[in-house]
Amino acid sequence: MAVSNKPNVLIMGHSFVRHFYTFLTSETDLHCEPDLGLGSTYCIRFFGIGGRTISKTRCFDCVAVKSFEPDVVILELGSNDLTPKDVRPETVGSDLADLVAHLFKVTNAKQIFVCQVLHREQLP
Repeated sequence: MAVSNKPNVLIMGHSFVRHFYTFLTSETDLHCEPDLGLGSTYCIRFFGIGGRTISKTRCFDCVAVKSFEPDVVILELGSNDLTPKDVRPETVGSDLADLVAHLFKVTNAKQIFVCQVLHREQLP
């Protein structure tokens, strides 16, 4: 079920997405808009869950993604997958490519973007 006649944009991933939405909706900065100033053009939804990995996203989140009927998906995902020292960035990249292909199959999304993958290191 479409939310409106405007294209649906889903920003999804790990806790960064949730924290970003919390920041946008807080009253600490009146210059921030929860719809990123795009509300007249797009219907934007945030879906961020702490600790999300690519495999957890594929297992648990595809139903929610499909129900939103996104035209565009923006993924903020991958850095939690790099936490174990034995996981290679090439593996994470391949897993992200597989997830994107899967999301194209289960949704009507026309575009899917992987926003950021950062290597995480433990501080001493």
